[in-house]
Amino acid sequence: MSELCGLELTDVDLDRELAYVTGKGSRPRVVPFGAKTAQAVDRYLRVRALHPYARSTRLLLGQRGPMTPDGARDVLHLRAAQAGVADVHPHRFRHTFAHRWPEEDRSGT
Repeated sequence: MSELCGLELTDVDLDRELAYVTGKGSRPRVVPFGAKTAQAVDRYLRVRALHPYARSTRLLLGQRGPMTPDGARDVLHLRAAQAGVADVHPHRFRHTFAHRWPEEDRSGT
């Protein structure tokens, strides 16, 4: 969650569908995403522009400023409960991505 919450606006390239993430040990990685995600982020950015903390360079904003990992985790759990989905936690998304995203897509080839 800290990688997600640490994203800056300039770390996301909607045209190329890439996010530039700094992971553990300050190691940079390029993370691809699809067209539907790009559309969703684009919609988010339009709404984000109206947020009281829109001047922040952080991509994700909460009610009181830049989103924290704890805040993002709370939102994830709330949305999962609203959708009736059990046993949702941040690491599950990372695990699913690593096992289901085709290797050729992850490498950019």
